Amino acid sequence: MELPPHFILLVFSLNALVSFLCALYLYLGTPRVGNEVSCSVRCFTFCFLMNFLTFLALGARPYVGTLVSVSLVQVCLVLYMFSLLAGMMLRKGIYPWKILCDWRLLLCALAYLFFQIYCFTYVNDQLSVRSVTIFLCISCVYAFCMKLTRKQPHVTSRGERIMMVSLMLCLCSGLLLVLFSVLHFFVDRADFILTNVFFFAVSIFSLYGGLNSMLFDDQASLHREASITDPLTGLFNRRFFYEQATSVISQANRQDYNLSLMICDLDLFKQVNDSHGHMAGDKVIVAFADLLNASKRQEDILARFGGEEFVLLLPNTTLEGAKRLAERFREAAENSEVIYEGKPIRITASFGVTICNPPSVDNSIRQADEALYKAKALGRNRVVAFVPQQ
Repeated sequence: MELPPHFILLVFSLNALVSFLCALYLYLGTPRVGNEVSCSVRCFTFCFLMNFLTFLALGARPYVGTLVSVSLVQVCLVLYMFSLLAGMMLRKGIYPWKILCDWRLLLCALAYLFFQIYCFTYVNDQLSVRSVTIFLCISCVYAFCMKLTRKQPHVTSRGERIMMVSLMLCLCSGLLLVLFSVLHFFVDRADFILTNVFFFAVSIFSLYGGLNSMLFDDQASLHREASITDPLTGLFNRRFFYEQATSVISQANRQDYNLSLMICDLDLFKQVNDSHGHMAGDKVIVAFADLLNASKRQEDILARFGGEEFVLLLPNTTLEGAKRLAERFREAAENSEVIYEGKPIRITASFGVTICNPPSVDNSIRQADEALYKAKALGRNRVVAFVPQQ
């Protein structure tokens, strides 16, 4: 049974319309934070636009001729695969162009185009062979994209899980078509064309759903991260410190383990700003934050409280242990220097430490602040501990 040209045009036009709407909504409706995310969204939008052009070229085959239609379809499919890979790589922070422009990959793409356009048109004109080759190549791309979905090695977000399910659905639809073709499942050409269109439609909807969920989840994670971190140093901010400290202190109360708190402050920081400028001051703050972050334990909670002041909550740490850690921080700061415009800037810091006994956030911060002020009054560049009254 031969399908009438107007029916073919209608079916392919509907799929083209869906692809175009997916591209439009993905481009206009996806929030973007950062250049990498924006480039990734553009790549995914281009991916759906290539789907749109593919269906247009398929629907126009009775009017433009087989060779023109096949050539347009195959070029669009190659660009579809490349743009999908590029978007997944950019999202993960991988610069894709050196990989995608590798001569071996380009040679494979050219070989694919040669077989699809020339061999499967003039040498062996079988629709089933052409479709099986297309879906096998696209399935390889989907399988590779599944490996790129997870941003963090051991953490999978909800959006990433949805994207992996969507890619798996795309992969299964392609492999099912290959299996049906090998087993000669199709009675005639009309069945085969309609099944191809169905599997392409499944891929479009599932891929769009997966990408949309993944990108929105990424944006939510970025906004969450921005709300809990200090933009200059990348450390936790004051608000998030209080959230975490409340939880840790509650756990320390239940499990009855030692908990200490440390507050540190750069000495004579105003002189750095007055002598070298605020840009130098920012660089000093970042350098000191990096020093603290590199030396703390994984379970310690470090936050920038404001200006040049930092606070650390130290689980399972006695007062003596906190004093020893603060002394290491003090010596590291004293022995370091920050280079700004070729000039060294020497820094020192003062530290106040206290044991949380009984543990509480505000009371412990007040006690550590008293110890810090005492360290400043005694000449700075020293560690002072607040010993609570028994």
